[in-house]
Amino acid sequence: MRAAIRVTGGVMAAGLAVAAFSSPASAQTDGTVSAQAVKTYSGKFEHYDGCIEMLGTHWYLIQDGRYKIGGNGGLYGPKGFIAYPGWKIKAKGTAYRAKGSTFCTTYPPSYYFKKATVWHP
Repeated sequence: MRAAIRVTGGVMAAGLAVAAFSSPASAQTDGTVSAQAVKTYSGKFEHYDGCIEMLGTHWYLIQDGRYKIGGNGGLYGPKGFIAYPGWKIKAKGTAYRAKGSTFCTTYPPSYYFKKATVWHP
């Protein structure tokens, strides 16, 4: 079983450097149970296990490849810097209920976005 490692400030707790703009390709869910309508969700930006997540009413995994984690731990999008961990963010898109396991083992997401628009309010 893989131990969970929390990523903070661009460095893993085990002392391994996180590559700039890293995003795990294996952070995929096995399928969907249900999808919600396109709407805006809000929460705090977090990144655990190299996964881009938003903590709101639920844990939301942002799988949109346009968004990456920089070497400084910040969230970057197509237009540049968006937020640091703990900052409020908003995401607009269709949230799919997570089914099965993901790469994100610290906090498995309740929902995920295949494609979303993310910004700092």
